[in-house]
Amino acid sequence: MDSTERTVYIEERDAGTLLITLVSTSLLVALAVWVQRNRKHTQAKVPFPPGPWGLPLLGYLPFLRRKQHIIFRDLAYRYGPLFSVRLGAVNVVILNSYESIREAFSKKQLLARTSSLFLKQAGVSGIMTLNGTPWIDNRKYCVRLISSTAYGQKDMETQVQEEIEYLIGKISDVKGRPIPAEQYLLPSVSNNVSALVFGHRYDFDDPKRKMLDGILDTGMRCLAAGAVITFMPRGFRTLTTMCFTRFGALKQLVQKLTKFICQEEGLGGKEPREPRENNFVDGYLQLISEHNEDLNTSFNNNMHNPPLESSQSCRQGGHGAAKSTGGNRQGDVRVGGHPLGRTAMTCLIPWPPSGRCIGGGPSS
Repeated sequence: MDSTERTVYIEERDAGTLLITLVSTSLLVALAVWVQRNRKHTQAKVPFPPGPWGLPLLGYLPFLRRKQHIIFRDLAYRYGPLFSVRLGAVNVVILNSYESIREAFSKKQLLARTSSLFLKQAGVSGIMTLNGTPWIDNRKYCVRLISSTAYGQKDMETQVQEEIEYLIGKISDVKGRPIPAEQYLLPSVSNNVSALVFGHRYDFDDPKRKMLDGILDTGMRCLAAGAVITFMPRGFRTLTTMCFTRFGALKQLVQKLTKFICQEEGLGGKEPREPRENNFVDGYLQLISEHNEDLNTSFNNNMHNPPLESSQSCRQGGHGAAKSTGGNRQGDVRVGGHPLGRTAMTCLIPWPPSGRCIGGGPSS
């Protein structure tokens, strides 16, 4: 190839690169303009609280740091306790005062929630995926069980106090050396849950304790990462649930946790198990039996009660986790923790109100 042909080839290659760049830029600009016009059209129909402007497609997400509750607190100083932001593809209303959050959660409209894409594909079903009547029925059962004679307030307080004393003893054993607090706090908190669900706790060095804490820790990391994905366009959310992603790993964790619970509770075996006293699972199974022929309750309807479907999946062999197929979910409520010692709460509610609601942790 002589110098003339080489020059022509380079010019054609540069022209092709320039053309691709111009076309890509034009498509991005057109998409940004379309999104912006669509947002204005939506705002014209629905009253929208004031709030800061964000970037096209991404909204206000690039400006959120790790401690999001501090960002929302600062925005509340400027716009008041009720303001709005655009997070990715979702319009979100921020409630940043105790009074506004309490009033919002007293509304029946917030009982409904949309199904979470990665939770659904991971087979997660339970209290966190319920809405409407099943949520009300299950909440009443949990409150009644904890407040009953078997699970009286004194017994629960005694359990928590004993766990705190055990935690203090474990921390005292290190004799003032710096320690990673989460390695002590996580098993201590989950032991209180284990005592309620299984009727007993685990020592910190118990292999089951370590395995369970590993599942919970990894699962919480997956769910925490999903907070941002929640606001992405549906195509991006679908890609994040592939088997090689963090959300794909959540499915394996759910199956492992389901198998662990079935083994601990003796579910799925050939021999009938003896019901145990002060046991959350046995109480729930008894409640299912009592309402077996009652068509007016959600405790005998798998489609609208994922915990019932999960318990029956365990009794049938515990192969994998049951998938939730509940209907009419128009919002999603999550509670995330932030550093202790804060004084106010932050709640995120998609706008219009039929959108997604995410409860944040305490903010300063």
